[in-house]
Amino acid sequence: MTAAPVRSASRFASVALRGYLLGSVVSGIVLHTAVALIAPGDGGTMQALGSGLILFILIVAVGFFAIPIFPIAAIVSWKMRKLVDSRPILGGFFAVSVGAIIGALFTANDLRVGPGDNWSGALVGMTFSFTYFVVVKVWW
Repeated sequence: MTAAPVRSASRFASVALRGYLLGSVVSGIVLHTAVALIAPGDGGTMQALGSGLILFILIVAVGFFAIPIFPIAAIVSWKMRKLVDSRPILGGFFAVSVGAIIGALFTANDLRVGPGDNWSGALVGMTFSFTYFVVVKVWW
């Protein structure tokens, strides 16, 4: 009778860690691609996309900014994991919506990629939350 909560807690830690790591990488790649397409700078889009250093910096920055919010969001959403299996479209919609709202709040507090940027937080939040949704769907 006590094995189920222990198994659930260990599964949560594993799924949350996978979600955090994969979410950081995927969100960093998406942000890197979006920035390269929207504001490529002097070198052009292909030069910006080919920069591994910029990609690495964005992945680390996304992971750093996700440290305070991701564990809270993962704990709160853990109760809704049954929705992932029973109604995946609705669960995905909720995940992406909440992620976009949280990301937009970060952007509204001046955590931006550059001047005039009003979209990066919502994009990263949507990508991060959708990645975590997929991780819960696959590994739970």
